[in-house]
Amino acid sequence: MNHFSKTFFLTRFYLRKDWVALVSWLALMLLMTVGVAAIYPSVYPNLNNRIAIINTLKLPSMRAILGPLQNSTTSISNIFVSELSLWMMLLAGIFAIILANGNTRKQEDNGLLEIMQARCVGRFAPLLATFNELILINGLTTILIGSGLNILNLTGSNGAGNWLFASLIGVAGLLFGSLTILLAQVSNNSSQNLTFTFGFFTLFYLLFVGKMVHPKWPVAWLTPFSVVRKLSIYQHNNFGPILLLFVLGLALFGIEFYLASIRD
Repeated sequence: MNHFSKTFFLTRFYLRKDWVALVSWLALMLLMTVGVAAIYPSVYPNLNNRIAIINTLKLPSMRAILGPLQNSTTSISNIFVSELSLWMMLLAGIFAIILANGNTRKQEDNGLLEIMQARCVGRFAPLLATFNELILINGLTTILIGSGLNILNLTGSNGAGNWLFASLIGVAGLLFGSLTILLAQVSNNSSQNLTFTFGFFTLFYLLFVGKMVHPKWPVAWLTPFSVVRKLSIYQHNNFGPILLLFVLGLALFGIEFYLASIRD
């Protein structure tokens, strides 16, 4: 039997099973990004307000919580992406971890994977179906947020920056979802898998915080959250770090197939 048999059937099954969570997630992300961005002009109505908040965001404590300023302007769009980039990455990562664990290690614990594989489902089909779901939901998240921000057209924003911010959220979800599927191959159960994954997730965040507090700390490259330091959204719009995270997510998924092939 083909190891990938029934992959698209499982993908559709997972989408139907998770549709409430997926729709709720999309609504939440649109509210947290486009919805919040829409009220920023009223929150910071004049230049003095914007200068005051930018000076606050430059403080080490605020940099540790929210990440660095994305560019040197005093525009509303700069304040928006500087305050939300890191936290949207965190939210995307948390949702992807829970989603990926639920369709891999948790189903294996419940015996559902064994039942499905007894019904002409290929050995690698559940892994690929879960990855397909991650691609679809994070891709749709990117498209909706990017399109919404382009329609909103905040002062100081541009199309490339809107898509860069949206891509950051989508790629973060894909990366942490892939990490979850990878660790599922070496975990004894779903609880242990969540412990391992959120352990790495927390470590990555703490490494980022350390870099923000101590700029000369040399281990920032170990955490994917450090990409927010390199993007320069709405100014230089550096897509290179986003591409790097995307390739890393694909590489993790490749390793997952190898580990799955040697598991008992």
